[in-house]
Amino acid sequence: MERYVHHIPGRIRIKCAGIRGNAERAFALQALLRNRPGVAETTVNTVTGSVLIKFEPGETSAQELFTSVRLAGFDTWPVPSMLTPAGAQRMVPFSNKRFRRTGMKLGKIAAGMLLEKALERSALALIGAIL
Repeated sequence: MERYVHHIPGRIRIKCAGIRGNAERAFALQALLRNRPGVAETTVNTVTGSVLIKFEPGETSAQELFTSVRLAGFDTWPVPSMLTPAGAQRMVPFSNKRFRRTGMKLGKIAAGMLLEKALERSALALIGAIL
């Protein structure tokens, strides 16, 4: 499962496998984050495993929030170097699985189109031979 961190000043999004499909753990994480100083708002999505945290940069940092999520036992990808205040940064790990699935879908579409054309030409040839 891909996990990434996206951060801009005052806002961080973390993918957590630990809350995906688990409303109880998501609620626990949301409560943990809401009790942290400087956190203005948290939104969790159990379908995607995503946590959006809006915070006051003067009171806490993206690094502190990310670390607190990790230390609480939620599965996150440890990439603290991405949480620099230099602006928005994002990293999506390379996934062979995603490309394989896409290739399979494209292959099925292409095979279907070829088969359709072959049958169409065969039908035309048969009609031409009969006439």
